[in-house]
Amino acid sequence: MAQKISELMISHHALIEVLVAVFKDEAAKDGAGAKESFDKLKWELEKHFFIEENALFGFYIKGVHQEMYELVAELENEHKMVRKFLKEMEDGVQEKSENNISVLGNVLVKHREKEEQVLYPKMEKDMSALQKETVIKRINEIPIKGS
Repeated sequence: MAQKISELMISHHALIEVLVAVFKDEAAKDGAGAKESFDKLKWELEKHFFIEENALFGFYIKGVHQEMYELVAELENEHKMVRKFLKEMEDGVQEKSENNISVLGNVLVKHREKEEQVLYPKMEKDMSALQKETVIKRINEIPIKGS
């Protein structure tokens, strides 16, 4: 079992990237597999966003940790943007085209880089051992190793 917040979240990022690639491949075939792979991707993203928004982001308080608070606000806005894009794909407003899936993948890569290079390392440094233990316990309550 991973002992660090970053290890748990980075492993989930890897799963999400695989699911984006599978969705892209299935969408190109235009078959039933596209819906199934889309649903898996959406589910894993929702779990990931839930964990971040409910177990991680609340650590940084406006005014106290202003720089990190601003990064968290930016990440939350990106979550909203991804959710909106996925909803539009689901509703048929946005096509499940190779181009749109590539755009989604690129947004997720940039988002992941901010989290892995800035947020998670800073959290590991700023949190007490008890805070880390509590967050890791909460993360592990929601299985993020795949469906």
